[in-house]
Amino acid sequence: MNWKTFYFEGNLYFGFIESPEDWEKVKLAYKGTDINLLEARVNPISTYPLIHFGFYIEYDGKLTLGEWAKENKIKLD
Repeated sequence: MNWKTFYFEGNLYFGFIESPEDWEKVKLAYKGTDINLLEARVNPISTYPLIHFGFYIEYDGKLTLGEWAKENKIKLD
């Protein structure tokens, strides 16, 4: 399976997502909410070496987590 580590930041979960198992933890944390995780946006001013996605105000870039995952052939559904 193709995987690239990224950082996710939200109210219910935050941290490095280093594997499909980590992504399952994010999905579990948001289960039952109306939040579409794949709509999380990139933080365009982040200085960290890994790409960051989230829902806070600083995450206002054009690229969504879903778009990035598709471009990198990472299955997040």
